Amino acid sequence: MSERPLKLYILGLSPKLLLIKYYQQVTFKFLIMRKFYLLILVFLIYGNVQAQVEGTWTIAPEAQSLAVGPALGDFSWWSNSADDVNGRACLFDDKFIFNSDGTFENVQDGDTWLEAWQGTDPEACGAPVAPHDGSAAATWSYDAGTGELTITGTGAHLGLAKVINGGELAAPSDAPESITYPVVIEDDRMTIDINFGPGFWHFVLVKDGSTSGPTVFDDTKWVLSPEAQALAVGPALGDFTWWSNTADDVTTRACLFDDQFVFNADGTFQNIMDGDSWIEAWQGMDPEGCGAPVAPHDGSAAATWSYDEDAGELTLTGTGAHLGLAKVVNGAELTAPSEAPESITYPVTLSANSDTMTVDINFGPGFWHFVFVQAEDDPVAGDLSGTSWQIAPEAQSLAVGPAMGDFSWWATDENAATERACLYDDKFNFYTDGTFQNVQDGDTWLEAWQGMDPEGCGVPVAPHDGSALGTWSY
Repeated sequence: MSERPLKLYILGLSPKLLLIKYYQQVTFKFLIMRKFYLLILVFLIYGNVQAQVEGTWTIAPEAQSLAVGPALGDFSWWSNSADDVNGRACLFDDKFIFNSDGTFENVQDGDTWLEAWQGTDPEACGAPVAPHDGSAAATWSYDAGTGELTITGTGAHLGLAKVINGGELAAPSDAPESITYPVVIEDDRMTIDINFGPGFWHFVLVKDGSTSGPTVFDDTKWVLSPEAQALAVGPALGDFTWWSNTADDVTTRACLFDDQFVFNADGTFQNIMDGDSWIEAWQGMDPEGCGAPVAPHDGSAAATWSYDEDAGELTLTGTGAHLGLAKVVNGAELTAPSEAPESITYPVTLSANSDTMTVDINFGPGFWHFVFVQAEDDPVAGDLSGTSWQIAPEAQSLAVGPAMGDFSWWATDENAATERACLYDDKFNFYTDGTFQNVQDGDTWLEAWQGMDPEGCGVPVAPHDGSALGTWSY
C-alpha cells in the first residue's frame, strides 16, 4: 500500500468518502456563489428599473398629452390642443420629481392650472390649492412587474390633481393618501392611462434632459426643390434611370411642387396642399394630373413626427401623412388609397446648414429619391399671422341690431363672460402657414338651431366643432 492511501485511512476517511466530502464542499460553495451573484443581479435590475423613474418629469408639450375618454385610447371626450401648451403654460411647467431616496415632489413654481372643484370658475392659472400645492411629505414606489407607480402622500399626484383611482375629486379635501398609476416607460417618455370610473385619463410625461427636445425640424416647413431630379426613381441608390422629373415639371406639376410638409414644434405634422395636388391612377385619375387631394392623403390625418438623428430616420405617424409622393411607403407603392399604412419611416440626409433634405426610400424593387428645401414663410398679413383671439370679456362684445352701431336688438352685458364662459374661452387661431382653427376645449355655447333648447353650454356640434381644415386670408 502506498503512503498517501495509508494516511487517508489513518484519518479515518477512505478515498471514496473523501471525494464525496470534497464534492459536497464544492457544491455548497457553488450554491453560495450562485445566490451571491443572483443577489447582485437583482440589485442591478432593481437599480436599472429605479433609474428609469428617477428624475424630473413634466407634461409633454404636445397635443393629446392630456386626454380623456370612455375607453383606453379613446380621447373623444376631451384632449389638449397644441395651443394649450402655451394657454396652460402654468400647468405644462409643473415638475414631478422622483428622488433617488424614494421621496417625491410636486414643484409648481407658484402657479398651476385650477378648476372649479378648487374654487376657480372659469378654470385658469392661479396659486396652487392645498393639499395639491407641493406641501405633501410624499414618497414613490415602482413595481416593474405590474407596471404600477404609486405616489403616497395626501395631495401628491401626476398629471392632473383631480384624477384618482376610480374617480375625480369634487373638493381638495377629498384627496386620498395615495394614488396608483398604471405606467408604460419607454426611454424618457412615461404614458399613464388611469381608470377613474366612467373612463380613462391619459397623461404623457417627458423626463428633463430627454432626447425628445428640440431638433432641426421643429417649426419647419418644406417643399419639393423646384429643380430637375427633385423626384426620381431607379433600381439602386443614385440610379435614376427609371424616371425623374424635368425642370419643366416644376411648372406643369406646380400643384405638387407647392405642397407643404410642416413639422410643428409640438410634434404634430401637417400636409398642406391648398386644395390641389398631383393625382395618379391609383387615386382614381387617369391620365394623372392636378386635382383635389384624395383621402386619406388630403392633409386630414391627425399626424405626428419623430426624428432619430443617430439613425438618420424621420418617422411620420398618422394614416395618410407622407413626404414627397403619397404612394411611396416602406417596401411598396400603394395601389389604392385604402392601403395607406399608419406610419412611414424615411431615411433622410440633411445639408450642412439643414436647409436641404434628401430622402432615399426603399420601396421594394428600387429606391425613390426626393429632394426638399425649406419653404420661405408666407408674408405676414397685418397682425393676424401666428395669433390666437378670443371674444372680449366685456359688455357688447357680442351685439346685433338693424344697422351698424345700433345694438338695440340684443347685446351681451358685463356678466356674459362668466355666464357663457364656454364661449368666451373659445379660441380663433390664425397660423403662420395660412391655416385656421377653432379651438373650443370640449364645450361651447349651443343654441336651438344646433339642437339645444334652451340654449346653453354643450359639446360642439359638427361641422362647427373645430374639425374643419380651415384656411385664412386677409
